[in-house]
Amino acid sequence: MESRAGPRCRGYHKLVGKIFTSNEPSISLVKSCGWHEVGVHRRHGRLDGEWKDVLVVERLLGEARES
Repeated sequence: MESRAGPRCRGYHKLVGKIFTSNEPSISLVKSCGWHEVGVHRRHGRLDGEWKDVLVVERLLGEARES
């Protein structure tokens, strides 16, 4: 059940997230929760001196999900 302050109540039609491509457990988790892969941002940022790619994921909400 979504709270009154949830994203759909605020008029949002999608949620977007970014996950390091090396983070397999998180990628599996979001996929199991209905999120979909959109693409990869290559060399999105540096962590510990190394360039990191991120997977872009999204979850459509409400009417956007039903269309």
